[in-house]
Amino acid sequence: MSNLSISNSQNIININTRHDKALRNVNAKIASGLENPNPATNPSTSTQSKSIEGSLTITRRIASIAQQLNNTLQIADTVLNANAEILTQMRAHAVAAINGTNTDTDRRDINLSFQEKLALITENAEAKWGSRTLLDGTFSVNYLSTNAAIKQANVPGSPVASDLVVGDLTINGQDIGTVTGDASAIAAAINNFSSTTQVTASASTSATGSGNFVSRTVANPSILINGITVPLGEFAGTESSGQIVDQAVAAINAFDDLADEHIVAENVDGFLQIRATDGRNLSIGYQHITAQNVWGPSVGDYAGSITLSSVLSITIGGNTPDAAGFTSGLTQASGVKTVTLADMRAEALFDSVLPDISSQMGAEAALAAIDAAINKISTERTKIANVVIGVEHIEENMAGEALSLSDALAGVRDADLPEAITESARLEVLKQSAMAALQREIREFAQLGDLVGETLHGS
Repeated sequence: MSNLSISNSQNIININTRHDKALRNVNAKIASGLENPNPATNPSTSTQSKSIEGSLTITRRIASIAQQLNNTLQIADTVLNANAEILTQMRAHAVAAINGTNTDTDRRDINLSFQEKLALITENAEAKWGSRTLLDGTFSVNYLSTNAAIKQANVPGSPVASDLVVGDLTINGQDIGTVTGDASAIAAAINNFSSTTQVTASASTSATGSGNFVSRTVANPSILINGITVPLGEFAGTESSGQIVDQAVAAINAFDDLADEHIVAENVDGFLQIRATDGRNLSIGYQHITAQNVWGPSVGDYAGSITLSSVLSITIGGNTPDAAGFTSGLTQASGVKTVTLADMRAEALFDSVLPDISSQMGAEAALAAIDAAINKISTERTKIANVVIGVEHIEENMAGEALSLSDALAGVRDADLPEAITESARLEVLKQSAMAALQREIREFAQLGDLVGETLHGS
């Protein structure tokens, strides 16, 4: 290879190396924008990110529920429109049967078609959306009515008292069943039914110091968290509560053995707060630190609590009403509406007296009954149209809320994802171009080598 070719190839390799490094950096930035910050090194931002992420999940779920309800109501309206047309045809049959020029035989023939249409009304009303019958009077569903209802429907819990058994906790009609363990286990069990209940659960456990602070000289102090000993460094006896807490927070969050325990520490108003972000139980102890130094949480065990998002209804029963970490008596969250579709089968439309037009008198009575049935369908369709308007408004609100939360989440995670993704694509193209150029240099050198070989061979 000539010196020029070697130089070109080396330049290409150097450029490609720089592109590759830049690409790794920008892809790392994208990854950081898609993941929560490390709670051990950035606890407050991690908590904020998880909070926004939870709200975003809830918002999208509410939008999904609204969209499904909208689709269901549109189908119900289509069925009612078809049945209204059938009733109009039946009315024409009744008018024909009243006509004195028709014989009883003619009326019986007309009535056969009339009865077929009557049966079709019930058949249509019993149409199903999924596993549920739409218009037999049994369809009823709850939905969140406003944007603000997301926050109104959050149900915080008290510390978990005991395990769950069947009948202890029912959410939106779903019994959560038997669950053995702490708040994290109960939250996981609730989330197993999220597709059915449309409810998500999160759990957390916290222990916070409080009371009078006494500064002391302490050698080799340490704190025990779930049986893990965390050295805190020396206490000189001149520190303030906040200074000691900052020292403890740094030691706890930097202690690798606590990472798998989902433990984070924070300075809360000059006192140490220790949290298990997944809701597992906490056990706190100390070594070489007296009980008077209450800048940290008291020695003992702490149970987690659970928060449910977008709860429509919750029933707590059995012998342990607080077993799931909730106060008994929670039945309905604010900001919730219920839509119920009326029974639109023939029996209901005609008040259990089905019309018969095989006689002139029967046909005359049928006219008034058919008009009343048409009015019932019209009233139900008006109700559905009003609900659809509200549900579509919810969908629009949730789309805007999801967009705002996505922007907020990207900001907290310190990554401008659209810009980073664009930059990643640009660098990938440059990298591929450099590789193509390098391959051309190699091919040209090979061709040159072949030419030199042929020349030498010819000579």
